[in-house]
Amino acid sequence: MKMFSLPGHRRSVTASTGAGRWFVALFAVATLLAGVAVWGATAASVSPMAKTSPSPGFVWPTPNPAFMQGGDIGTWAQDTGTGDPHSGLFGCVRDDGHKFHEGIDIKCLTRDKKGEPTDPVFAAFDGVVAYINTTPGNSSYGRYIVLNHFGADVAVYTLYGHLSAIGPGLAVGQKVSAGATIATMGHSGTENIPANRAHMHFEIGLRLTDTFQPWYDAKKFGSPNEQGIYNGMNLVGMDPLVFFESVRAGKFHNFHPTMSRAYFKCSTSGAYLNY
Repeated sequence: MKMFSLPGHRRSVTASTGAGRWFVALFAVATLLAGVAVWGATAASVSPMAKTSPSPGFVWPTPNPAFMQGGDIGTWAQDTGTGDPHSGLFGCVRDDGHKFHEGIDIKCLTRDKKGEPTDPVFAAFDGVVAYINTTPGNSSYGRYIVLNHFGADVAVYTLYGHLSAIGPGLAVGQKVSAGATIATMGHSGTENIPANRAHMHFEIGLRLTDTFQPWYDAKKFGSPNEQGIYNGMNLVGMDPLVFFESVRAGKFHNFHPTMSRAYFKCSTSGAYLNY
């Protein structure tokens, strides 16, 4: 069943069958029938604080080059303390397959003298800053940023979580280019992530609804919704590696077939969202 502790907490997902699974499957079909168009080539301006990486279009969101170079999972994925890097991937990868993780956790490469991560975090695609949470205790994401990407018929979001700092000058409504530095990696959040497991939680997906607040109010959680429509309960992630595997292979041309593969993996994983 679904569990909540804070208004920004992620969904707890149960490995089972039922109405919720049909919800995910039907949502996937509806998304695909929308016919996501080819990603637009419109250039977005880089923020004044941005430092752009050399790769245009689609960028791995941290300086760790291992995945794009074909490296082993253990060279870039941060485990949950189990020693198994697969626990940092997308899907039913935690608690013996009973807990669903809607993104990927990318480990840090550099630390300061105190052992704190110093890796910059990059915008993965051209986009617009949709939401910035600067209060770590308000969400299991900790400090996080959501970008909207409007180059497709369906507005895809990317999310960057557990940040130690937001890029200076970054503001909601600001355009950023792929590769722009938007934050610094950290281990913020409500789950007391230790510094030695510092990482950046990265998601790509779709927002469920723009009328999330009435649903939230009706559920009477007993705490305010601090994140509005960018509360984690209103965001549905797909597997980011499906996108980046296509980019790495030079086969990414548009979002339609890539989203098909990403959502097929989500809807057939044996997990469902218990709303």
